[in-house]
Amino acid sequence: MKGAKMPPLKSMRKRFTRVFAGASAVALLSLGMVPAVAGAAPSTAEPPASGTATTAAPTTNSPVTASSFKILNPKAEGESFEEGEEIRFQVTLKNDTDVQRAFAFQSSNLNDYQKCKWWKVEPGETKEDCKFPHHKVTADDVATGSFTPRVTWIMRESTGHASPVEKTGEAVGKPVPVTTKLAKLSPITVTSGEGKASYSAGDQFGYDYTVTSLSKDKISVEGEGCPAKELDPEKSMKCSAKYAVTEEDLERGEAELTAKVKVSDGKRNVTLTETKSVKTPRVWPQAKAFKTPNADPNLGARLTDLNILDEKTSEYNIRIPAIAVASNGDILASYDLRPLNGAWHGGDSPNENSIVQRRSTDGGKTWGPRTTVAEGKVAGQGKRFGWSDPSYVVDHTTGEIFNFHVGSLDAGLPNNPSYRLVNGKVDDTHRQTMNFALSSSTDNGRTWNSRLITNDVLSTSGTHIDEIKGCFATSGAGIQKMHEPFKGRLLQQAACKFNTGRFRAITIFSDDHGKTWQGGHFTSDTEGAPAGKHWNFDENKIAELSDGRLMLNSRIPGNSYGTGYRLVAYSADGGETWGGYHIEKQLPDSTNNAQLIRAFPSANNGTLRAKVLLFSNTEKPNNRVDGKVKMSYDDGKSWPIAKQIRNGHTGYTTMAVQPDGSIGLLMEPTSQSVGYVNFTLKTLAENLPFEVALDKIGDVKATDGTPIAPIKVTSTGNDPALADTYSAEGLPAGLKINAETGQIEGTPAVGNTDVKSFDVKVTLTEAEDGTGIPRTSSQTFKITLAPNPTPAPAPEPKPEPKPEPTPKPEPKPEPTPKPEPKPTPKPEPKVEVVVPNAPVFPDASDPVTCTVKPFVTLQPTKGVSYSVTVDGKELDWVEGNPSRFEYDYGKTVVVKAKAVEGFELAKGAKTQWSWTAPTLDELGCTTPAPDPKPTPDPKPTPDPKPTPEPKPTPDPKPTIIAQAKAPKSSLVHTGATVVGLSVAAAVLLLAGGAIAIIRRRQG
Repeated sequence: MKGAKMPPLKSMRKRFTRVFAGASAVALLSLGMVPAVAGAAPSTAEPPASGTATTAAPTTNSPVTASSFKILNPKAEGESFEEGEEIRFQVTLKNDTDVQRAFAFQSSNLNDYQKCKWWKVEPGETKEDCKFPHHKVTADDVATGSFTPRVTWIMRESTGHASPVEKTGEAVGKPVPVTTKLAKLSPITVTSGEGKASYSAGDQFGYDYTVTSLSKDKISVEGEGCPAKELDPEKSMKCSAKYAVTEEDLERGEAELTAKVKVSDGKRNVTLTETKSVKTPRVWPQAKAFKTPNADPNLGARLTDLNILDEKTSEYNIRIPAIAVASNGDILASYDLRPLNGAWHGGDSPNENSIVQRRSTDGGKTWGPRTTVAEGKVAGQGKRFGWSDPSYVVDHTTGEIFNFHVGSLDAGLPNNPSYRLVNGKVDDTHRQTMNFALSSSTDNGRTWNSRLITNDVLSTSGTHIDEIKGCFATSGAGIQKMHEPFKGRLLQQAACKFNTGRFRAITIFSDDHGKTWQGGHFTSDTEGAPAGKHWNFDENKIAELSDGRLMLNSRIPGNSYGTGYRLVAYSADGGETWGGYHIEKQLPDSTNNAQLIRAFPSANNGTLRAKVLLFSNTEKPNNRVDGKVKMSYDDGKSWPIAKQIRNGHTGYTTMAVQPDGSIGLLMEPTSQSVGYVNFTLKTLAENLPFEVALDKIGDVKATDGTPIAPIKVTSTGNDPALADTYSAEGLPAGLKINAETGQIEGTPAVGNTDVKSFDVKVTLTEAEDGTGIPRTSSQTFKITLAPNPTPAPAPEPKPEPKPEPTPKPEPKPEPTPKPEPKPTPKPEPKVEVVVPNAPVFPDASDPVTCTVKPFVTLQPTKGVSYSVTVDGKELDWVEGNPSRFEYDYGKTVVVKAKAVEGFELAKGAKTQWSWTAPTLDELGCTTPAPDPKPTPDPKPTPDPKPTPEPKPTPDPKPTIIAQAKAPKSSLVHTGATVVGLSVAAAVLLLAGGAIAIIRRRQG
């Protein structure tokens, strides 16, 4: 509703000062004008070429050092303005003094010159916003042959229009050539094609128009459908043309028929134009119920380039964006089209503005033609009307779209609006009324029906109408409440100016899908405010929180308590009343219209995603630049994430979550344009703290047949309100994952004979949270599995049970059926008794150990698994050799054995061995011994019998294994498990598993 800077007048908000806000002291009317101090005669000059800007040097010691008029609607080369045509001018003014001053135009032969006045102009500043003056060419002008624009200016001693006048002067522009008309066109008459209920591309309109010569000479004529090329003096010619309807016409809902005729008398050429709009309705698909879009946290970071949807021209300004998503997925962008020839020259209400719209059917990549939601009418006082400041509300239950806007007649906030009652109701025809206007569409924004709801809103507010001066709906976007309490309620925010001069917020709501509307109670201007201070609201937005409450976030007008930040309040009754007022200093604000939305509107109450809010605005004091989007994931208690999405000017902003899960943002990238960008949540932060994420899982080494150390899975972003479920793919047989805790444990039972790797994928999935977007995260890690040192035995075949003999039945008169055979009980599984093989240790005195680490080698034993530890920590096997384990000098290695399933250890069998490797000093490794000569392998000797322990069966016979000493290089390069041992190394495997090793130290 606002945006331009204004003078600090108590009776008017800053944003409504516009062009009347400040100018400085010495003025320079620069646009082809010849200035003259009051009383001096203007200089004369040759007529300039049509449509050009000229500059004349001042002829006096005027404070205006240069002046010029610029024609805003110049004619084509060789053409002149004709009688009845309008010439529009821009006049620039420069303060060439060294103090701030006020300036104004006091008189002129142009219309609307009075609108050019400046409350403060800085020294050296040039004002270029005087684009209102215009002149309609008259018969007197034609008789003279030209029109010469002129204005009288006044310069004041200081700022403000009450300051004394210091100097006046007249600026005179150069003559603009004008001439009589060669010909004229009649209005267009439609002859065929009108009145259809629905049009298609290619349908045709037929239309006629008449060309009439006003010349006393024969003229040439070139126009569509004209039967002749020449026209006799003061004669007429009827032309007939056709027009084929286009897809763009169907989008707009209307087509423009044009009569364009070129005429010439041989001396000058003139183009005549007439247009006529005809309706081209189409039957569009009806809107339907649809799910509200939620942001997609899985989309990668992306910020698109700025796409300008519309910008100012010489005829209108563009401002005030609104955005919505239709039930068919189309993105709708609405904004003000503000005619410069309106009552407030392209400004806020009560300028005769129109609400227009563009549509994107591809997620914002491209945009269709401009269409009209509500059209204003430029006219004189008492006849004009306009519509400003659009805001969308979408009903997801029905698909209907509502567009709220200000309805103005002769008054707006800048010029003393007021309300009056007639028969107890607000009179919406009162020319000073600022109405709540509402347009609605049931075909996804293709066609609109409009009405006024001013009395419906204000009569239920609990405030007497005499206290209120004027109201406006906040532009941008309202919401539908998606959760209890008041689920389905439609909500649109507004602000009203009271007689106190302060603004208070009000919520407009509907509980019957927009059939009827009412207003809640106004926010307080004192509740919770510091002593002597008052709350002052402005454009304000709301969002639904994770507990069903509403949060209100408001702009604060300049020179109010809390200016520079945002004003926040809460409602627990769906917007009917408000409390908890406070200044939110985490959100600095440059007094701008911002947008607050919930990123996951359908997320269930209490879930993490339900707490995520997005907020767009600018931060620098009184400087709307460098737009940012902030993110909160705790219902707005904190705002830890911020991302700049725009460099440079950023006016009003508004946002909507799109069907693909991205966020569309409309903004004012200049003071008179509307543009679009698109971004994702990960544009704001790559790691979203409210999204579940498994931590990295380290790779694991394990041995088949040996229980693994439990693998614990951890994560972040878990939602306490949702159940977690863990799953794993690719686990080796024998391992399993706990679905509740994610811990992986068990004993591998793969039966691999070589080292085998398993790529395991662990997935954490949380319960559905109402968004339909899975909360899931996966991590992949590797389990490397060594074979069991003792391969598992092949299962013995089980004997088939023999059926018991069937008793022969005694003879009876009648046959007796045979009894069914009794089931034979399965034999108990056979348990095999085994004795572990002792590990093989190296000789402590072997000099070769100076160049290799100490190691122990396991000897595979059927039905036995082993563990090897040093200092209580289990060792990993040597890469490529799962039977060999290396450790450090001076350390004690411990080997333990246990039976696997289906086996048991023989009674008294030894299950643990240990050996302490010598230190490097003990080995004398500082002066390594020379390589020993190879020694032949000793012959094996029979194992001595161990002392038998009492057993029901004799112990197995002992065996002595002697290992040959290998060359140093052989041990280093091959890593063999046996060959690298010393000649002195010998292992005695006893029946009970005892071991004797010839060595220097043994534990």
